[in-house]
Amino acid sequence: MVMKERIAWGDESIRTQDTRPSRYVIGVSICNLEESTVRLKFREAKLLTGRKVHWHDMTPNEHRRSVSLINSLKLQHITVSAEPLLDTMRPERARRKCLETLLPILENQFGITRLFMESRSAKQNKEELEFIRVLHSKLFVRKLRYELLPGDKDSRLWIPDQILGASEATEREMFTITDLQRFTINL
Repeated sequence: MVMKERIAWGDESIRTQDTRPSRYVIGVSICNLEESTVRLKFREAKLLTGRKVHWHDMTPNEHRRSVSLINSLKLQHITVSAEPLLDTMRPERARRKCLETLLPILENQFGITRLFMESRSAKQNKEELEFIRVLHSKLFVRKLRYELLPGDKDSRLWIPDQILGASEATEREMFTITDLQRFTINL
């Protein structure tokens, strides 16, 4: 019997402009839905107007529709937050701390075999893939495959963007994301 691959999709956010301490957050959604299915759902909700769906480009009404859509998908979501992100700390260090925490959780607690993260610059991608190789060599993770994709290439990457946006929304726009687990790292 062949075991179906469990796939997670991830994105990141740096929060510096609200009253909480500054923080670096990585969010993932466990989603084995087909890409075309997710893209169609975003279109049907009239949330896809450009190349990709991005929380910060949306109106409050679109935020509500997006949260409703994502909750209807009945997926599991995880966020890992590194805080406080002090002025003296590079965001890359906080990102690595988040990944050191997140990857074993995904592999050991959720059985994730593959994680796709939204890609960044070529230099950042190269350094990050080397960091992931080090985590594998130190047995932080054993089987989890880590890949990077541009955000507009796969609609499943839009889900964690929306999760991060909704979980960090202001008090006047409180949203509830179902099946969200949060982890915090104190830097």
